[in-house]
Amino acid sequence: MPKVVYNKSPGAFGLSHLARHYYLSGCETLTEEYDEEELDVCALVRHDPLLVKCVEDLRAEANGKYANLGIKEVPGEYRIEVSPDGMEQVVMLKNIDPARLEAHKRLREEVREAFLRIPANAPFEEMAPDEWQAYREKCQEYQMNAVAALDEALGIDSLWPLKR
Repeated sequence: MPKVVYNKSPGAFGLSHLARHYYLSGCETLTEEYDEEELDVCALVRHDPLLVKCVEDLRAEANGKYANLGIKEVPGEYRIEVSPDGMEQVVMLKNIDPARLEAHKRLREEVREAFLRIPANAPFEEMAPDEWQAYREKCQEYQMNAVAALDEALGIDSLWPLKR
């Protein structure tokens, strides 16, 4: 079954310098130097067997500065969705009616927009920085939980666990 590389926690998809060199060498050596400009990480195909091997071989050392890379087996077509905080979700597209999928995308966007508006209504002028940070984290948790509930309701495989 094919595998996909994704960023499994907040941050941004990226490869470390070591992983870039390893990938460009064909996953054969860690000692040769390469011009990193040769590799556009954003353009990588996430199911590229060489990329998967690179992440499997290097594990945490493959992570870019803001990445926490994971690998997921995919039985068919997939799409990677990125949350506002940079966490990625591998969404399986098999057996999903296109109309349901489009409705799901609209609902997710509405949920995201609703939660992005919440802090504007908060009395943040009266909050200490640590209180504000805790408030933002709680809002993000609610957003992720709402999206996971939508995924579950539509029968879409979600990487975001639904907290009950």
